[in-house]
Amino acid sequence: MSVKSLLILAVLFFSALGTAYFLQVKMGGEVYSQRNPSSDEEIHLHALKEQVLKPKKGASVIHTEKLRGPLEIHLSNADKNGPSASGQITLNLQITSDRDLPHVRVRWVLPPGVQYLGGSGSFDGHKFVEEEISVNRDVVVEKQIYLQLLDDLNRQIHVQVSSEQTGMQFTEVAQYNTLFEPYLNDGAKMESLQKSSVEDVKPDVKVFE
Repeated sequence: MSVKSLLILAVLFFSALGTAYFLQVKMGGEVYSQRNPSSDEEIHLHALKEQVLKPKKGASVIHTEKLRGPLEIHLSNADKNGPSASGQITLNLQITSDRDLPHVRVRWVLPPGVQYLGGSGSFDGHKFVEEEISVNRDVVVEKQIYLQLLDDLNRQIHVQVSSEQTGMQFTEVAQYNTLFEPYLNDGAKMESLQKSSVEDVKPDVKVFE
């Protein structure tokens, strides 16, 4: 093979290598461009994201809150010192409303250890004392119930006051603790009860010398 032929083959070989290298660099650049968008593309994507997430002008924002009923109740002991020495207790219920309610149902729920003596409502002989009343706007309605405590345990007495308004039923519930209520309403008594409880649970530690 002549020198001229060798030169021609060498030129063709290096030309082929250059073409292959050029194609490889170009393809690699396209792949890099796809995986790593330019700054202009990043700005465009960021603007598109803000446009999607940003609420439209004039769109309303919905806020939710607890639905309040038309009734307010307050349950207390007529004697703020708690049950009498004989264990009798008188509970006083106050009912108010910001509108006229012709049909309001009052139900007392008596636990075991509590006996019904009398007061407003009809006793079913077991644990419910019920009656239906009407409540006028901004007028306080008071109901009382007389009970006998049969032991020294803390008993929870509940009262439910229900009414219906615009097709919806609303119920307010109050609870009275026969043993703890005087302490719950008196900070000094509660502090004294907490101290006595701490003293009761302290371990009996003996030190031997």
